[in-house]
Amino acid sequence: MGKNYSIPCEEKDIGVYKITDIEKEIDYARDMLNEISCDIDDLEKNEEILKISQYMDKLLNEYFTIINNNK
Repeated sequence: MGKNYSIPCEEKDIGVYKITDIEKEIDYARDMLNEISCDIDDLEKNEEILKISQYMDKLLNEYFTIINNNK
């Protein structure tokens, strides 16, 4: 694995992000998932995938909240 994506996703404060920051974080989370999902049989990787997926859900929820509030 070339990149180290072990970040504490749950520790990031998404509420302070701007929309462009959230878009960048969504892309970053996608990259993390793509990078680690190749080893899906590994229990540690499964836990990491779950954390990143939950983080991405938070990002997407915040993204859509911002989009809907700006309509």
